[in-house]
Amino acid sequence: PRLGVSLQACLLQIVGYRNLIAEVEKLRREPYDAENLQHEEMLLKLWKCLKPDSPLKARISKQWCEIGFQGDDPKTDFRGMGLLGLYNLVYFAEWDTEIAQQVLSDSLQPKYSYSFAIVGINITDLAYNLLVSGALKTHFYNVAPEAPTLTHFQQTFC
Repeated sequence: PRLGVSLQACLLQIVGYRNLIAEVEKLRREPYDAENLQHEEMLLKLWKCLKPDSPLKARISKQWCEIGFQGDDPKTDFRGMGLLGLYNLVYFAEWDTEIAQQVLSDSLQPKYSYSFAIVGINITDLAYNLLVSGALKTHFYNVAPEAPTLTHFQQTFC
């Protein structure tokens, strides 16, 4: 009986890993759509989490550069990773707001000087490639008692 339970758990993890790849791939392929209210709400949530004391003056604004986007409309920066990049940035900003705000603050220091959002999207790309290549299998098999989920992937991103 224990062998059967162990085998079932292993199979759940293997199938779960494949399902996670499919879910992550779907998000990566979905482009940011400024006409989609859910996409817009997520983007605004990112702003509010990172800059709670600084209201966004307009949806299209140079203020986006303050959190590391390249221009006045962040939607163009999500081209390579689609919604997956936004999902990961929002997860980090919500899951550990203080740390995310500190990392953002550090990114603005001349000593470090990097674009927070762009680096986050690039780290999403790295995590995605590690997932798809299978390099994260052992990690997920150790941290997820059953099937790994998008949350496990996002925690890996963080």
